[in-house]
Amino acid sequence: MSTWQLPEGIDELTGDRALAFESIRRQLLDLYADKGFGLVIPPMVEYVESLLLTSDSVDEKTFKFLDSASGKMLGVHADITPQIARIDAKRASNDVEKYCYVNAILQTKADDFYASRSPIQAGAELYGSDDISADVEVIELMLESLKLLSISPIVLSLGNVAIFNALIAQEDLLGEQVTKLRQIFARRSTPDLAEFIVSVTLNNADMFSALMKLEGDASILDKALGVFSDLPEAKSAIEDLIKI
Repeated sequence: MSTWQLPEGIDELTGDRALAFESIRRQLLDLYADKGFGLVIPPMVEYVESLLLTSDSVDEKTFKFLDSASGKMLGVHADITPQIARIDAKRASNDVEKYCYVNAILQTKADDFYASRSPIQAGAELYGSDDISADVEVIELMLESLKLLSISPIVLSLGNVAIFNALIAQEDLLGEQVTKLRQIFARRSTPDLAEFIVSVTLNNADMFSALMKLEGDASILDKALGVFSDLPEAKSAIEDLIKI
């Protein structure tokens, strides 16, 4: 093997590609700054517990190693979102805070066969507001970012995990059962859901089955309101989607 060969899935940018990336990075950061989002540059390495706040998939993609200085496990960031959560938590502020970033990350495995294990992650995140207008602001900024990158066609897929959470709140399930059910919905696997429903006792099995089938254009939301009319939290979540 050549000593100059890069590891599988690890890329570099040189020449025109590097210049093109730098141009895009500047355009994105200028856009985010114009919208009031402040730039943050999180560290490449943190204690593992700070990096694994989001999901098991992030854990699986995180390179980990023992820190000789502290004796603790460190991780190389595979996703910047947990780091933004930590940064915001440190500020202990009740004000609305807006953050943006464009950073390289590192993953143990790529998202798909053709993807890089060292992609560039760009993002803008808003903390401190539970108003629907905050969701709309971030979604609009995402669409502006995609247009700036000349990505088309753009298909926007929206959902609200509060609907699922409202159903879970009606059930008496163990933690591992809830995790399994979340994974089933993440895969949108109807056969696995049917098998799960047979294996446990659910108060609202029909609603879980209906939720799995609820997908389509905006008109599907009216049907969803009818399905979850007896669950105020789920109904409220659907109404939020309608407003968006």
